[in-house]
Amino acid sequence: MELTELLHLYPQAFVTTEQLSTDEYLIFPLEKYFVNFFRDSLSQTEKHLLETLFRQGQITLNSISPINDPWRVYLTSPSTMMPETDKLVRQISFHLEFITNDFKISDWLTALSQMLADNYLTAYSLNETTGIIIENYTNQSSTLSELDGIRQTLDEDFSTKSHMFIGNFWKPIDNLKEIFQAEEQVFESEWSYFHGQTFKLQHVLFHCLYCQALPAKLVDAYYQYLLNYPEVIEIIPQLYLQQGNVSLAAKKLYLHRNTVQYRIEKFYHETSISLKQMDDLVFCYFLLAAHSNN
Repeated sequence: MELTELLHLYPQAFVTTEQLSTDEYLIFPLEKYFVNFFRDSLSQTEKHLLETLFRQGQITLNSISPINDPWRVYLTSPSTMMPETDKLVRQISFHLEFITNDFKISDWLTALSQMLADNYLTAYSLNETTGIIIENYTNQSSTLSELDGIRQTLDEDFSTKSHMFIGNFWKPIDNLKEIFQAEEQVFESEWSYFHGQTFKLQHVLFHCLYCQALPAKLVDAYYQYLLNYPEVIEIIPQLYLQQGNVSLAAKKLYLHRNTVQYRIEKFYHETSISLKQMDDLVFCYFLLAAHSNN
């Protein structure tokens, strides 16, 4: 059996060029590579079968050239270093419901990664219905509406009903893995509640608060992120109090309307957070209010 066939049967499995130092995975050497299977997803029969196949040399590389996936290893394995990068990165989580049995999650995921072109860093499934995309920030990064259009196209092509959660673009900070895990936690708790199918944290803020499903670590991460924009922090409270009216907010701040408008647009360009949208504005106001006594 070729390794490509085996990886198709076990989409959670992945290949690395170095052996992982963890008991979380069942690891098999194959020439100069290591094939990793998540232990908890395997039955005893499957473990025995895999051990037999690898021990007897019945798994072959043939034409495949396995590629080490450092971002997947970092996000799924404990005590692993973040891949070196100086770019902002974000996580996109998705959940699929297959209307027919004609396709698998790997087909949908491959098509999604191709539509994101060169921006994506890794794309993998967590199980038969959910998965993760990690992508770089560029000037061509898709907006939420563009991603929703991609999602709808894929649903038509693959006969699926999907939900997609768009995370924030984060700097490669030390606790990035924990932030991504917190975003995934929000998605898991909210995808079935939210009436739309493509959303971000701002859209489900109040329901998260009501259900006490908003990780404090994620709130703090967003607040620290917001601190990089002191000129915008000055605007947010007045813009909120004036119900998003830029002219009234500028008057209260003794600033020219064009100055306020420029700061709002610059903030959106750099963060994808639009203070012209009430969900985003209320979310930013909440961040400031939540830390007002700190």
